[in-house]
Amino acid sequence: MGMGSAGGTTSRREMMKLIHKLIDSHDDIQRYYNETDDGVESYTFTDDPEKVEWIQRHVEQMTELMEVYPANGGIRLWDPLFSAAFEFSDFHEIFVTNTDDGVRVEQKVVADIDDETKACTISIIREHAKVVSKFVAFGRAEMRKNHDVPKTCKAEDRTRVAVKPSVQETATTSTTSTTATAALVSTANNAANMFSSGIQMMAMTVSAGMFILAADSLF
Repeated sequence: MGMGSAGGTTSRREMMKLIHKLIDSHDDIQRYYNETDDGVESYTFTDDPEKVEWIQRHVEQMTELMEVYPANGGIRLWDPLFSAAFEFSDFHEIFVTNTDDGVRVEQKVVADIDDETKACTISIIREHAKVVSKFVAFGRAEMRKNHDVPKTCKAEDRTRVAVKPSVQETATTSTTSTTATAALVSTANNAANMFSSGIQMMAMTVSAGMFILAADSLF
């Protein structure tokens, strides 16, 4: 019920399996959060010792993934809110404290950014906290929904921080693709020419054979 997937050695399948275990166990988990001036503080906990480990491991995985994004990809990127959370991952910090029954998390915006980006980041942090609490309350019914990016975030803010290939990378990719296509066309043409030459040689051979047969019949 966090924002991403982990780096390290944990496989994506293992992370998703853990997320679904937590969602299916949502009735056994409780969560509270409150908004701060620069983000949120949350407390997620349970009476089940096994589920305590699940919660702590999940938060660890999500925090790791946010820290290295986009190197190891993300989770739930089809959901606009979660996609935005990853896009703005460089602009917020996560502090995790494990407890006997769960985990406490402080999440806040970094200081050295412009006011518009700061306002958008804080809104994303708070909206994410609200949605995670809905995951705990409603389970799969909430998990199936899309969640909008806060209105505080302008389209140009997201465009500015979105992780996209650079112009050079795009040009390189395009050149590589064009070169590969040209090579394939060249190979195909060569193959066609070889095939055509083979047919011509076969025709010549057949013609020669027919000439010999005809000559044999004459003499």
